[in-house]
Amino acid sequence: MTDEVREIAAAGLREISDAFSEETGRRPSARELAEIFEWSFPEAQIRFETSGPDESASLVAELNDAAFVAAANLVGELERSTGLEFEKSADAERILEIVVEALRRCGDDVLSSVPRSAIRGVAVMAKGPSPKPGDIVAIPASGEKHHLAVVLENDRFGVAYGLFKGATDSTSVSKKSHPPVNRRPVYSGEEPIASGRWEIVGHDEALRDLFDDAEIFHKPDPDDDELGQYGAAEKADESLRKLTKKEADEVGLLDGGYRQILSPEQVEKLVKSEA
Repeated sequence: MTDEVREIAAAGLREISDAFSEETGRRPSARELAEIFEWSFPEAQIRFETSGPDESASLVAELNDAAFVAAANLVGELERSTGLEFEKSADAERILEIVVEALRRCGDDVLSSVPRSAIRGVAVMAKGPSPKPGDIVAIPASGEKHHLAVVLENDRFGVAYGLFKGATDSTSVSKKSHPPVNRRPVYSGEEPIASGRWEIVGHDEALRDLFDDAEIFHKPDPDDDELGQYGAAEKADESLRKLTKKEADEVGLLDGGYRQILSPEQVEKLVKSEA
């Protein structure tokens, strides 16, 4: 690898990190950086392998275009300088290995979750099934049991899941016969389904009627009347509705407890706590 290629990769990583930081107030985690690169290679699941935990909730679904444009520009520059093609999985892995080396050479201010010394490598894997609205999902619980969920939406925010309460060893669920529901959906990602961590065990679009509309929530902003006194709920079509104080309290918007996008680990903790 030439010094020029190393410099291109390092500069591109800093540009991605700066764009992410300007929007979120922090640097991306290794998981979030992988998700950003996946937008340039949507057929694959990308994972930076680290020696430490990386469990921060992903904010990628909340980003505007800047970080994705920076990643696409970096991929293009590396393609031109190496002759590799990112759309080919073997070439994508080689390009991302260059990124890994650049991460190790950059300062520890590029990522938020782990130090550069903890980046061990990268894995590029073909994606598994993409979840569709109405898919019934089994989330592992203790023993042979699991928690059931239904995919409500797969949109620009991520995957909205409707969660059933309690653990079961059955996959049988219908609109007329089902466990108690947590009516408020949660947003997470495709990764646990694509990797096989969560299994699709059925399909019934009628189950979606059991849950509220999938929304993300915004804190109140005195300079933005659209957000109201207690904040607002937004759908994927960008429509907004103002919240009541009761709703804002229920979702933890006013005390800082609310998270727009939950990691798979956070979803698993949530369903376990409600079992």
